[in-house]
Amino acid sequence: MEVKIRNSKDLVGVTALAHDLWFDIDQTLSNYDGKSVSFRLMKSPASKTDASGGDLLLEIRNVKELKVIDTEKVGLYDFNEIRYNKSTQCIQVSTGIPIVIEIYVTCLDVTVLFPVISGAELRLYKNSP
Repeated sequence: MEVKIRNSKDLVGVTALAHDLWFDIDQTLSNYDGKSVSFRLMKSPASKTDASGGDLLLEIRNVKELKVIDTEKVGLYDFNEIRYNKSTQCIQVSTGIPIVIEIYVTCLDVTVLFPVISGAELRLYKNSP
């Protein structure tokens, strides 16, 4: 299933689905092509080597600049929240482990690709405030 996000209010649903999933910052940086950046979100750090069907892929397009300040250098981070500031055109990804991830874009264009999900997960996404 694929969901396209172009309204910042819809990012609350993305946070609800992706909260406490894990991503490898090195993999994210290696996927950055100057125009888009992708986060492969995994259910557990152990699934880093197992491309399981339960992973989510979060792709952000129309990227002007990607800023990452990784002081902890732990590699794997737990996804906490995604926010968009329209005035600065900046998407911020926060985690439970200190890291700065700022993605400056020309416009909000986020795609979430995920496998078949349960009805409960879909309701959680659709009913997010």
